[in-house]
Amino acid sequence: MTQPIIRIDRLEKSFGSLKVLDGLSFDVMPGEKLALIGPSGSGKTTILRILMTLETITGGHVEVCGEQLFHMRRNGVERPADEAHLHHMRRHIG
Repeated sequence: MTQPIIRIDRLEKSFGSLKVLDGLSFDVMPGEKLALIGPSGSGKTTILRILMTLETITGGHVEVCGEQLFHMRRNGVERPADEAHLHHMRRHIG
């Protein structure tokens, strides 16, 4: 089976005390079309900004092409992504 090109797992995003994304999970498979719909303030633009690395996440995981977007493994330990990793990952996003 093909792996997802985007995997969002238990994503959380807060702006101060306002939690705009709370435990969001979904996969986007190659060739699949996905529409984000919802009322104003429901987090649609925030999801896109997260995928473009214009926003950081409060919790959860985001994978693009099988690689963690905001985390990286260094010496067997998962750590927050550094700028070099984010730069590398931006090449997969368009």
